[in-house]
Amino acid sequence: NDLTVKQKVIYNNGVVYTKQNKLEESIETFKEALRLNPADEDARFNLQKALEELRKKNKKPEKNNQQDKKDKKQEPQKQPPANKKMVEQWLQSLKQKEQEVQQKMQQSKNRSVKQPEKDW
Repeated sequence: NDLTVKQKVIYNNGVVYTKQNKLEESIETFKEALRLNPADEDARFNLQKALEELRKKNKKPEKNNQQDKKDKKQEPQKQPPANKKMVEQWLQSLKQKEQEVQQKMQQSKNRSVKQPEKDW
């Protein structure tokens, strides 16, 4: 349904913001995804993770932040395995939903074909 797709898109935007280290934006985006689907454990997990990262970032002294920025530029960012797992789960979910839609389409085709002819 459209609401589920919208929620997944918003969730994915949150993941992108997190990768770009835009923690405030990712937090708001994950909150919005949870408003649309409160049962989404991945969004809840990533929201908590982003909140923890923001707390850590705010606690560090300014000198450390400047040094961290230099270190991050030298070190290529790697995708955390948790995100890869979530993407695979999302892809599997989409495949399953596509199969369900295909089955429904097939059933509706079968129903329209199986209508009996009228004996008038």
